[in-house]
Amino acid sequence: MTAPSSIPSDWLLLDLETAQDGRILKIGAARGADRFYQDGRCETPDALNALDALAAGAVCVAGHNIVEHDLPILAGRNPKLALLSLPVIDTLALSPICFPEHPDHHLIKDYKLVSAARNDPVSDALLAGELLKDEWASLSGMKATAPDAFIVLHGLLCGGACAKTFLGRGLSLYFGALGAPKPPEDLAARAILKGLLARLACRSAFPSLGGEEIRTADGRRALAYALAWLRVAGANSVLPAWVRHRYPQVSLLLATLRDVPCNDSGCEYCQVIHNQKTQLKRHFGFDGFRETPVDAEGRSLQRQIVRAGMQNQSLLAIMPTGGGKSLCCTFRRNNCAAAHFPTPFRKGKLEAGSWTKRTASRSGATISARITCLSDVSFARWPNGKSPAFRRSPALPPPPSAMCSRRSSTISVAKPERN
Repeated sequence: MTAPSSIPSDWLLLDLETAQDGRILKIGAARGADRFYQDGRCETPDALNALDALAAGAVCVAGHNIVEHDLPILAGRNPKLALLSLPVIDTLALSPICFPEHPDHHLIKDYKLVSAARNDPVSDALLAGELLKDEWASLSGMKATAPDAFIVLHGLLCGGACAKTFLGRGLSLYFGALGAPKPPEDLAARAILKGLLARLACRSAFPSLGGEEIRTADGRRALAYALAWLRVAGANSVLPAWVRHRYPQVSLLLATLRDVPCNDSGCEYCQVIHNQKTQLKRHFGFDGFRETPVDAEGRSLQRQIVRAGMQNQSLLAIMPTGGGKSLCCTFRRNNCAAAHFPTPFRKGKLEAGSWTKRTASRSGATISARITCLSDVSFARWPNGKSPAFRRSPALPPPPSAMCSRRSSTISVAKPERN
C-alpha cells in the first residue's frame, strides 16, 4: 500500500504557537481544504469554539508532539472542547518506529518540526501531514518486508493498556488505515517478539523480563521503541534523546537484552558480540591478546581487563609501559570514565545509552592514536591544549542531560597541563 496523496478530510491537523509561560500565541489547523488561523486573543472562548467547530465530525486529531504539548495546553484553557475526546495521531510518537535508521528525518530536528515558514502554525500543521504520509510509507514497507515486526509493533502500540489511551486509539485508526486487522493478543505478540529478539539480542534475556513491561502504556511504547531500534542497531542509528528522556525504560530494556552475556553456547548474539577474541580480530585485526603481563592466575592481564570492561564491571587497571594499556584504560559505566577498547565492541550500545566515555593520559599522541583507531566515533572533545587532530573545546563536557542533543560527546579527553 503506497502513501496517500492527501490526508483524509476527516482528520484534523493541529498546531499551536506558545510562549514559554504556556500562553497560546497562535493557533493553526487544517481539515481537508479548510484552514483555521488565529493570531492574538487565542485563549478567548470565541477562538477556541471556532477551532472546535472545525473539528466537528472529525475522526481524529493529528499533529507533531501534540500529546505532550498542544492538547494539554488546550485542555488547560477549556477541558470541555470536543476535539479533546478525539483519538490522537502524533507524528513524534511514530517517528522512532518509522525512521529508526534516520531519526533526524528531514522534517524533524531533535523533537521539533523543521518548517520553512517561521511562526506559521497552519504551515506546521500541514507539515505534520506530510510527515504522516512519510510515516505511512515506512509502515507500509515494514508490513510487506517485516510482517512479524509490524504485527508486534501494532500490538504493543495499540493493544492492552494503550488501547484505552487517546494515542492508542489514534494509532489503531492509523494501523487500520494501513490494512492491519485488530491488534494481536498479548500472548501471541509476545511469542512473535521472543522470536524476533532471539535474532537481535541475547535469547536468554527476554524470558527474564517477566511481562511487566507490557502492563502499562508507557512500558508497551518503550518496548516498541526498543524493538524498532534493535532492528537497525549497529547501522547509522541513534535513539532520539527525547525517547530516552520520556521513556527511560528503553535504556533499561536494551541493557537487559544486550549488555549481560549469557553462558548459552547456542546464543549467537552473545557468542559473537561478547566474545573478546572475536571482537579483537574484527576491530583491531589481532589474532589474540598479549600473553604478558599475567594476572595472579597466569591469564593474560590485557584480556581479563577487556573482559571485565565488556561486562560493565568497575575496575582500575595499572599496567607497565608496553603492557598493552592502549587497549584497556580505566573503565566505569554510566557517565564516568571508560575504556576506549569496548567502544567498538559494544557496537550499538553507545547509541542506546546516555553515558560518556572519558580517557585520561599524559601523552597527547597516545590519546590521538587511541581515538583515531575507532571508526565509530562521531565526535570527540579535546582539552584546551593544542592538537591538530581535533578542534578545541572545553576540557570537560557539560553535565550529562537526558535532553542532550544527538551530537553530544561520546568521548571526552583529559590531558594534564605542563607545570
